[in-house]
Amino acid sequence: MSRAEEVRALRAKGISIDEICERLGAYERNQRHEVTRVCRKMGKPATDEEKHVSIARGQLHDNDWADEYIREKTEGRFIRVSDYKGMDERIILKCTICGNEQDTSFATLRSSKKTRCNYCYQIELEENQKKREQRKEEERHRRAVEKADAMKVKACSGKQIELSFCRSCGLALMSNATWCSTCAKRRDNKNRELKRRIKIKKALVDSDITLDGLIKRDGCRCYLCGEECDREDYIERDGAFIAGNRYPSVDHIIPLAKGGKHSWNNVKVAHRICNSLKSDKG
Repeated sequence: MSRAEEVRALRAKGISIDEICERLGAYERNQRHEVTRVCRKMGKPATDEEKHVSIARGQLHDNDWADEYIREKTEGRFIRVSDYKGMDERIILKCTICGNEQDTSFATLRSSKKTRCNYCYQIELEENQKKREQRKEEERHRRAVEKADAMKVKACSGKQIELSFCRSCGLALMSNATWCSTCAKRRDNKNRELKRRIKIKKALVDSDITLDGLIKRDGCRCYLCGEECDREDYIERDGAFIAGNRYPSVDHIIPLAKGGKHSWNNVKVAHRICNSLKSDKG
């Protein structure tokens, strides 16, 4: 019989929470709140008399303890407004910065995540949005100044100057170029990726191929070098997933560039670095 089942069986017989804790040794393990939670869920919560008994024993936390706990967990960001009723009950906290009051579960303070003020968080989001818009406006102003300066050079030089502007960002170019170097590189990468996707789509045979499915079929060993792949070899930076050299990948035995098909009998697991070094050599 589990601990929760024992608590329910004893409580159903009319035994007090204090006596249940004595029998099961909950006081020694500081687990009275768990017994109280089970009783509350079965519709037989602690009575006022039982709470007074627990306070006398020093087993039930009071408002002074709650104030110190809240101050420690929130680093002084919040203070208590409503009375503390238990670890699993809700409580009203007041932000010491903006004065906003919010209703939250006391149990959330026990998690590793910091408790944040909803109003302060909204203000922070709005300020970040304003900063982003300000940076965009400064960038547009910088390009407009460069464009105006370039026009002055053309007007005052007395010579015929070939002047053009980048079609993407509007940067002034002292040549007949259509794109600046940064936008041209970005455009080439986009076209290259588009061609690659078109090639895969034309060669598509089995649309249900996934890395997880391939590992389930063949295991997580690189077929090129024979060593195990590491699914933990990756990092996340600014929301982007960056795979390491030993991370597994789907490799086409006969490359798509040489007429291979995107089918189950033409794919195997390979290290990302092995797949990259192999390229389209086949």
